[in-house]
Amino acid sequence: LKIVGDYIFLLLFPAHLSADYSLMPGELLKNVYAPQGIAAIVLLVCFCAVLWTQRRKTWSFWGLWFLVTFSLTCNILFPAGTLMGERLAFAPAIGFTGFLVYGGADLCLRIGISRWLQSILVVLVLTVLSILTVLRVPVWRSNTTLFARTVLDAPLSPKAAFNYGIELRQAGRSQEAENYLRRALELNPDHLPSARALAEILLEKGGLARVEYWYRYILKRNPRDKEVSEALERLLRLKLPAQEP
Repeated sequence: LKIVGDYIFLLLFPAHLSADYSLMPGELLKNVYAPQGIAAIVLLVCFCAVLWTQRRKTWSFWGLWFLVTFSLTCNILFPAGTLMGERLAFAPAIGFTGFLVYGGADLCLRIGISRWLQSILVVLVLTVLSILTVLRVPVWRSNTTLFARTVLDAPLSPKAAFNYGIELRQAGRSQEAENYLRRALELNPDHLPSARALAEILLEKGGLARVEYWYRYILKRNPRDKEVSEALERLLRLKLPAQEP
């Protein structure tokens, strides 16, 4: 419920956008019980109450569209694998836009707002949204700009730290990559792709003892990882002192 409320906030006030909204369970629970989380739940309850009390209105259909399409992507009916993402809001946003447009027009008619004032409000909203769009577009210029911005937008996301670490590694910035991969593991000690990437970076540097540590780290959490198990065996053979034939 809190996630759907967050989507409503995002559609109403798209000031803070992020390519990644994933959080660890502990941080998610903190957000649910934080003032913003409670406000999101209250907003969703109010939204549903408006739909129910005004269910005979045409614009209530658009609000229902919003809820039904979101039920397919917000992990309520089907596990989507993604906690929250703007790309999951495209179809629901159609319904929410219809709800705002037709519901807003009905409200303006009820309270007697003139047509010219309605036009000014529409132009003002479109102007603000256009400015936000122009400011956001450069973030998507490349993977580097996207992942660099995402670690700032979602500092508690291990996925964001991991993605940026991999991008830095591909750019040859191995030390920075190592820092972000370690950050991903700080946020989620079970994020084994980060541990594997760290081992690969250290192997390129020749730090065999540190590579062994990360191989054992992975196998401790996933003993069935055959690839890492074989890599550890090869590493241990390299460490054996040379013997005379």
